[in-house]
Amino acid sequence: MYHGTSKQSAISIVNRGFNFQQPDIFATKKMVGDLGFGVYTYCADCLGENGSNLWNPRENALKFAQRYRSASPSDVRVLCVKIKDTDGLSVLDLNNAINQVRFDKIRKDLDYRAKQLYEKIHPGGAKERNNKDGLILELAFQRNALDRPDVIVKQTFTAFFGPEISNFNNGEELVIRNPEIVVETTYSIKKEEA
Repeated sequence: MYHGTSKQSAISIVNRGFNFQQPDIFATKKMVGDLGFGVYTYCADCLGENGSNLWNPRENALKFAQRYRSASPSDVRVLCVKIKDTDGLSVLDLNNAINQVRFDKIRKDLDYRAKQLYEKIHPGGAKERNNKDGLILELAFQRNALDRPDVIVKQTFTAFFGPEISNFNNGEELVIRNPEIVVETTYSIKKEEA
């Protein structure tokens, strides 16, 4: 998996690990990510021909960092994040049709409360997209409507090149919620950068 960030943050992450913050959803003033709190990575999707990647997760992490984490393309880094084998982990796969139906029902039940929280959050960042899915997920975990997973997986669309929207995905994200599953974080260097 790949995590795109600024050079300064990358140095801190490689030296000290990720800063896993899962603040109280009722007290936070910062907008939660679309898939809730956690460390966001792009991962292999295996949707292409013969099980290859349809989308390049390393390139997606790089484009994300260039668009959202730095003013200068030379000031971004891509980290390779390795986690424990997913066989023993709790995974919330939001690509799964059953989980999508569950989330839709939960969204209907918690939408009013999510709107109340949304109004208290400071403007900027993710709030500008008016996506309350992450708030709804966190409320669902808080109220035990969903079990708290180690990771969340979802095919998503990220606006890498400006304020664009699409009904078609351009990557698969894996959000790490449990810091104990991170095995190693290293710099990802392409051959031509070495």
